[in-house]
Formats: sequence, C-alpha cells, structure tokens
Amino acid sequence: MKNPMYATSRMFLQLLKRDWIKLVAWVLGMVAFAISGLSKMELLGQDTTQLKAMVSMFQNPAMIALAGPLPPNSSQLSVGAIFGQSMTLLTAVLFAIVSIIYVVNRTRKEEDEGTLELIRSFKVGKLANTTAVMFVLLLVHLLTTFAIAGVLEVQHVPSMHAFSDNLMFAGAVSLQGILWGVIALVFAQINPEAGGAKGFSFALLGLLYVVRIPTDISNLHLSWLNPLSWSYLAFPYVENNILPFVLTIVLIGILLVLAYRLELSRDMGAGYLPEGKGHNHARKSLLSYPGLLLHLEKTTIISWSVGFLLFGAIYGSLFGKMDEFLNSNATVKQIFAIGSAGKYSLQEQFMSTIFVIMAVIVVCFAVVGLNKTISEEKRGRQEQLYATPLTRTKIYWTHALLSIGMGFLGLFVSGIGLYFAQRGSSANTIPLGEVLQSALIGLPGIVFILSILGLLVGFLPRFTSIIWIYIGFVFFDVYVGSLISLPDWVGKLNIFGYLPRLPIDAMNWSNVLIILSISLVLFVGGYVSYLKRDMIQG
Repeated sequence: MKNPMYATSRMFLQLLKRDWIKLVAWVLGMVAFAISGLSKMELLGQDTTQLKAMVSMFQNPAMIALAGPLPPNSSQLSVGAIFGQSMTLLTAVLFAIVSIIYVVNRTRKEEDEGTLELIRSFKVGKLANTTAVMFVLLLVHLLTTFAIAGVLEVQHVPSMHAFSDNLMFAGAVSLQGILWGVIALVFAQINPEAGGAKGFSFALLGLLYVVRIPTDISNLHLSWLNPLSWSYLAFPYVENNILPFVLTIVLIGILLVLAYRLELSRDMGAGYLPEGKGHNHARKSLLSYPGLLLHLEKTTIISWSVGFLLFGAIYGSLFGKMDEFLNSNATVKQIFAIGSAGKYSLQEQFMSTIFVIMAVIVVCFAVVGLNKTISEEKRGRQEQLYATPLTRTKIYWTHALLSIGMGFLGLFVSGIGLYFAQRGSSANTIPLGEVLQSALIGLPGIVFILSILGLLVGFLPRFTSIIWIYIGFVFFDVYVGSLISLPDWVGKLNIFGYLPRLPIDAMNWSNVLIILSISLVLFVGGYVSYLKRDMIQG
C-alpha cells in the first residue's frame, strides 16, 4: 500500500475501544501519584522553621540522588517549589515506565504474536498501527497534564495558586512520558522481539537516572546533556524555564522520524539486531521447573533488588539530619509516627515506619512474580507444560514459594542498604540485627497478600487484578492514614496494622502466627481450586 498511514483513524478508534478501561486507570493512577506528596508538604511548610528543615533535608546528597536538585535560587523556595522538585523526576520516571510498557506491548509484542500480520492483511498502512499508538499516547498524556494541573489548582495551596505553574509541572512529567514512549518505539524497531525492546528502554532509563546523580550534586550545568534531567530543569514554581520543553519536543520529533524510517525499511517480524543463537544444550538448572522459572525471572529479580538496595541506602543516609527534620514540629512527627518512646532514638522510630512503606512496595514485586501463573496461562504457555509430566501442584507451589522468596529478598536487601548507609551518616548506628528485624517483620503481611492472590488464581483467575485495589488501599492507609484520621474500622482492614513496628513495639508472635496460619489456609484453598478448574485462554 502506497500510503503507510492509511486507516490510522480506524486503528486509533479501535485502540481506544480496546484499551479504554486500561487507559482511564492509567490516567487516574498517574494523577494520584503525581499529587500524592502535596498534602504532607503543605503541612510541613506552614512556617519558616519547617520550610528550612525541608530545604535542609532536600539539599542532602541522598535526596538529590533520589529526586533531583533544588532550584539554584534558594530565596524563592516555597512549598510549591519543593513539591515540584521532589515529585517531578520520580513522577517522570513512573510515566516513562508506563509509556514504555504500553508502546512496546501495542507494537513489537503484537508483531511477535502475529496480531499485526493479521491486521495488515487488510487495507491498513504499514505505519497505521504505530501512528495510532502514538496518538493514544499523546491523548493520554494531554488528559493527564490538564487533570494534574486542575487537581493541584483546586487544592488552593498559597504558593501553587497559578494555573500556569501547575501546568508547567504537569507538562514537564507528561512530556517525559511521551519522550520515553517514542524511545521505546525506536527500540521496538531495532530489537527482534518485545522483551529486548523493553530491556533496552529500561536500561537506558536506568542509566540516565544514575549518570545524572553526580552532575546534579556537583555540576548542574552538565545535567542539561541528559534528556531525563529536562523533566526537572524547568524548575516549576520558581523559574518556569521553557527551554527543557523545547528540547524535549525537538528530540521527540527526531526520534519519531527515526522510528518511522526504521519500521518502513524492515520486514515484518524482523529487527536490526541479530537474534542470539543460545546454547546447544540446556543447562542442568533449566531441566527443572524451579530452575527454569528462576532463569526467566532473574533479570526482574536483580533489577528490583538493586532498586530496593538503593532505596534503603537513601533512607539510611538521611539519619544524620533526622533530629533536625523530625523535631521541626508535631505534624512531622505525626506523619512519620514519631512518639515519645524514651528508650528509642528518633532514627529507630523513623526506621520502623519506613519499613512498613517498604513492605508495601516490596509486595508489588512479589505479586508480579505470583501473577506469572495467570499471564503465562493466558498466553497458552502453561498448556504446553501440562503436556509433560509436570503437575499443577508443582507449578502452583513453585510460583507461590518463589513469590514469597522474592518478598523476603526485597525486605532483606532494603535493610542491608539502610544499615550500611546509616553507618556513614549517623553517629548513633543501629545494629544490623535490629535493622533486619525491623525490615523482615513485614514478611507475614506480604505472605498474607500473596495468599489472597493465590486464592484468586484458583477461584477467579480472570480477576486477579483485584489484588491491586487492596494493595492501593494499604499504601494509602500507611502513607496518609495518620494525617486524615480514618475511622478505626478502616485501619483494621490493613494487614500491616496487625504487625508490630520493631523495634519500638514488642514482638507479637500470636498475631504473626495467626496471619501465617490464615495465609496457609488461603493458599491451600487456591491450590485445591487450581487443581480442579479448567485452563483459561487470553
């Protein structure tokens, strides 16, 4: 077909019809994340003393490494400026991740599965699907931009009353989402399969995130060479610099033209990188199902573990300035659950709260591992395994035990990261055993959530995504529950509320054993149903 864009509008409408629920959830989730830190920062910045404490904390190299630098003009700092700077990079990274996944899934992955070959057998241009995906990406981020700006506007925060400032913040993070969607599209043309496209995209994102750390800390001018840094170099609420927007739009245009040229010049199902030949014989570890599963998941496990290690290290490096920050006022202590436990330091009390938040993040990692049973089943891969002597019993319990192990690993490495980082930043070093106890006490809560998912795998395999609703509630309760005074019955729905916050609480073995016993019952119930139910198809 001479016109490579032919039927783009039809493909666009079909994508909206097909993905509208997912896209709506995507917009709502991104908006919720983007504004999640505002309520706490507004309370923390109610007077000059608190604002100075926040500035001191965000000038810590560890915080710069995590969220980027504060604006150079410190005399104009406000709650809006600190919110914009602390949330811009992290939100941009989240938007980038979601965009990469969506673009690769709707382009290269569908090409790998043969869906695009079927579509192109009709009167559809070669670039129609790609262009439709780009239009969907643009639409989603436009909606997200105005939604974020609107929600921030109605909060009536004194330093964030200008809609143009809020639009600057929202536009900066949304443009990064579009940029990384286009980057993923380029890699989708270069790589011969979807996994490689995602891997290269995430690797570049991680690389740019890491290389900006030394420049942000010591030489901010060099950060202009990093496209990821353009998200926060606009400095919303302070400078509102338009240059990063111009640079991002120009780069998007260049990469989009490159992606189109690459797609037009290659054959269906082909890439520009050679496919790996692999080994002539399988390793012994691959001859067992647990070994195969570990081999398939090793990249995910390693990347998440490195992330948990870094997050633990970042929190640990803050211990040196903890006294100044946590003593700024009563609201700060309320947010971080700091009480008057005389024999425990502020660092220990802060640590007990941090590890509850970390446990909720780690459970996402573990849930992704257990959810593989359903995703593989929908793709028809489990059916091939059932043609061998492999039993459903081994499949179910291998995934269950691996996901629990992933939860343990995530908590353990975050504890290790926090321990070694706080040794270099604080005079009052918390012993390793105490740190690991505080970290690992969240494991029973993770096991309980996994057991609910195990029950869904057995009884309601098409509705396993329900578990994310509960995880979202738990995160909300842990993160802001103490601020908005939720009713007691709401807090009792949070499984982590039944676990002691070590070391400031006494160990409660009865609660731990009850939670683990209920989890075992739920896992067994899911297993029994899994043995009896029919296979599901995508």
